[in-house]
Amino acid sequence: VVSIGHSSARLAEAALGVSSGAVMITHLFNAMGAFHHRDPGIIGLLGRPELHNRLWYGIIADGLHADPTSVAMAFQSHPGGAVLVTDAMAGMGLAPGLHSLGAQQGGIKS
Repeated sequence: VVSIGHSSARLAEAALGVSSGAVMITHLFNAMGAFHHRDPGIIGLLGRPELHNRLWYGIIADGLHADPTSVAMAFQSHPGGAVLVTDAMAGMGLAPGLHSLGAQQGGIKS
């Protein structure tokens, strides 16, 4: 899967990426240029309905990585392309103590 994101690409560059085979936007709104009314950058791809049949976007909808209003705007722009992403690690929700987290030992503090 070819994905774009974590970039300050302009809208024309992002659209070229999609026409060249990119099918996913990684972590919409995170580590990318802010939306600007004259050049919305990667975010502007959601405003291109002709791309919706081949474009997905991952979004971390935790209220920290993306404001709920931003999540709602993205979803209303392209509901069929939303992929909810978590930023949690394997230790999320475990009790305090030492735990195996994949091939590593990790400590959880309360």
